[in-house]
Amino acid sequence: MKSRVRKALGASFLMALAFGACDWFEDPAPDVIRITLEGDTRQFLVITSTEFFATSDEQGDLTAQVFVSDTIRGPLPFDRNWNIKEEQRFYMFAVPADSTTATVRVQVFLDDEQAVDNTVQAGPGNPILYMYLFNQHVLQDFELL
Repeated sequence: MKSRVRKALGASFLMALAFGACDWFEDPAPDVIRITLEGDTRQFLVITSTEFFATSDEQGDLTAQVFVSDTIRGPLPFDRNWNIKEEQRFYMFAVPADSTTATVRVQVFLDDEQAVDNTVQAGPGNPILYMYLFNQHVLQDFELL
């Protein structure tokens, strides 16, 4: 009788462990990125890409060499999703289309979890830049010499 109880408890423990371990095998990388822009300007220019190369200089400043991009010109508010499951990277450059300065609220969501919520002054000399890289190496540009 005791051996049946031990086997039942052991089996229950193994099943609980197995179900709990499922979370260990889930991919932590986000599948979707969502960008929202709200502000006091009529038209906004947004350039996005998932195909770019990121480098960092000696001061730690990041730059991107974009290979393929999408350009969107439209009114604010702006709200759009991109699938980043395959590339695991995203780049955005945004400015007011009329070359003025505008106050813009920028929100970034990774799989519905808010990653960024900032209000910034955006203009020709101060674009909104956002770069997301998941588990990827950023080359140091001084390594390329």
